[in-house]
Amino acid sequence: MKRFGNILFVSEPTTDDSAALAQAIGLASKNRARLTAAGLVEVSEREKAASNARAKLLLEVMTEESQNELQSLLRDVDAGDVAIEDKLLVGKGFLEVIR
Repeated sequence: MKRFGNILFVSEPTTDDSAALAQAIGLASKNRARLTAAGLVEVSEREKAASNARAKLLLEVMTEESQNELQSLLRDVDAGDVAIEDKLLVGKGFLEVIR
């Protein structure tokens, strides 16, 4: 019986999520579900919309670093037959996950 069609895995920036990702992959495999692995850059809407060059550069660096960490995590885990879509969420964590 197929229980899940889509699974969202959200990686915490400062945590080793490899074991949790392996569990999500196992769950996706058993249910033949799509798996999306998301990285998170936690910033406020005001910081996200900042117009000065320094704030934009900081957000760009944070985004690039988070994307690299997510790619590294996905590279180091055996996904088997599960295709994993990666996505980077930028904003308030709980709001971006809901969206």
